[in-house]
Amino acid sequence: MAVPAAVVAVTAAAVAVAVGAAPTGTRRWTLIVAGAGWACVAVAVLVGHLLVRRARLAAATQAAENDRLRAQAQQTAAQTSHLVNVTLPSLYNLVLAGSGAADALAGVSTPNDQNLRRLAQLSAGALEEAVGRAAAAGEESRQTQEALNEVLAEVDRLGRETLPAAVARLAEGRSADTVLGELALPQVPLMHDLTELVVRELARSERRAGGARAVPGSPPPRHSAVYRPRPSACSPTCGRCRTSTTARCSVI
Repeated sequence: MAVPAAVVAVTAAAVAVAVGAAPTGTRRWTLIVAGAGWACVAVAVLVGHLLVRRARLAAATQAAENDRLRAQAQQTAAQTSHLVNVTLPSLYNLVLAGSGAADALAGVSTPNDQNLRRLAQLSAGALEEAVGRAAAAGEESRQTQEALNEVLAEVDRLGRETLPAAVARLAEGRSADTVLGELALPQVPLMHDLTELVVRELARSERRAGGARAVPGSPPPRHSAVYRPRPSACSPTCGRCRTSTTARCSVI
């Protein structure tokens, strides 16, 4: 206010000097003209002062807003760095250790920024879901491997113990039901049914072979045939050979 007030005071003094120096008959008009000029100068100075003051206030407000935004940006950058370097790794370790998303978030320092806090919550939920899926996949793989090992063990025991024991007992004349009741059949349903089918087929084959051996004059079954050497000459009573007595018999 010092400069505008000084301008107005100097202008007023100049008007007073002009009125005092004017001739007596023109002092009235000089006063009116000088007073009007002084009033215009005073108004112009006052308006200019108000405009300058408003501009300074606007500049100060803008500067304060810029400082606030700068500080907010720096705070957001610091929170983002803390989120990436501290919060998210801590969330990953907690969720990997078995904590839920809510418990993991409660155990770490979350950002004050709403968007960053929301990002941390989404990351915790995604980590929990991913760890759950990985655990389920691992459990499924373990169960599959155990089932496969069980099937392989059953197959190995079936070939080394079960089927040889079944063949031996069926050869002794036991029935299929008796043999199946005495054997330790596989626990796998498919292997159990397959073993039962094989034992019954072996029993049926053994019965057929036994029936064929029991018929008089019947040739021995193919699976038990014994090839004998041909005699040096055909027997005179042999009706099955049509060759001469000097030829070798073709009957086995």
